[in-house]
Amino acid sequence: MARKSIGAALVLAGLLGGCLGEPPVEERWTHLEILSMAVPDTAAIAFGDSLPVQISSRVTFRDLFTGFLVGEIRVSQSLSADSLYFDADEDPVRASEDVDRLLAASAPVARGLKGLAGFPQLIRRVDFEISTRVPAFVDGRFDPPGGPPRGLFLVLYMGDGEEIELEDGRDSVVVTPFVTRDDHILAKAIALPLAGTGGGAP
Repeated sequence: MARKSIGAALVLAGLLGGCLGEPPVEERWTHLEILSMAVPDTAAIAFGDSLPVQISSRVTFRDLFTGFLVGEIRVSQSLSADSLYFDADEDPVRASEDVDRLLAASAPVARGLKGLAGFPQLIRRVDFEISTRVPAFVDGRFDPPGGPPRGLFLVLYMGDGEEIELEDGRDSVVVTPFVTRDDHILAKAIALPLAGTGGGAP
């Protein structure tokens, strides 16, 4: 009787385990979140507009990580809000992979960054204040051949940083973004409403 009870318990445990499956990806991969943001109260942001942005963000580490957290405003000549998928609630991996796409095909115009080191289950809150002017053209060095922006984005990502000295003697940091599937990290982005493009936050 005892053996039958143990066997039944093992079968039941196996069935329950199969039903429950593995935890959602946000509980297994380092997870970046935009908790809140403040942008100018306007229906659409036009070229030449001053753009002050306040970002409240959170990083939940799921592994040992050292790098820079970047809050950035970016413009793209080739990508618009309609050509990217940012619904992290529905599909966080796909949304983060589209952030990878955006980072490869856009130009940064302003950023805030903070060096972070984390270990599993550590949660860090980071606030950024960024201010810039929306450019009328994308620098062709970033997104050949350049031209009027089709998309304006707020991006939150992490990467490896290298300190450099600029030609004018100032110090800066070049950040190489971590990649979603390679580094098991979920980045975030929001499309901002850019006048004349018909796009906005999806």
